[in-house]
This record gives sequence, C-alpha cells and structure tokens, in this order.
Amino acid sequence: MPESRSKMPDRRRPALLTLAAAALGGAVRALVSWLLSRTD
Repeated sequence: MPESRSKMPDRRRPALLTLAAAALGGAVRALVSWLLSRTD
C-alpha cells in the first residue's frame, strides 16, 4: 500500500477507505468478467 497518506491528514476514516476499495474491487471484477464474457 502507498504511504502517501502519511503526508495527508487523517480526515477520512479507514473504514470508508476500506469500503470504497471493496466497492471498487467488486466493480472492477464485474466489469472484467463482463468484458471477458462479451469478447468470448
């Protein structure tokens, strides 16, 4: 994980970051699987 948040203030809660990362990961997975099934 990037250590760029060490420079930035801890305003956002880590829980929100984790939720956002999980949502992004799920969306990316869905997009990839959809694209793969589309091209196939």
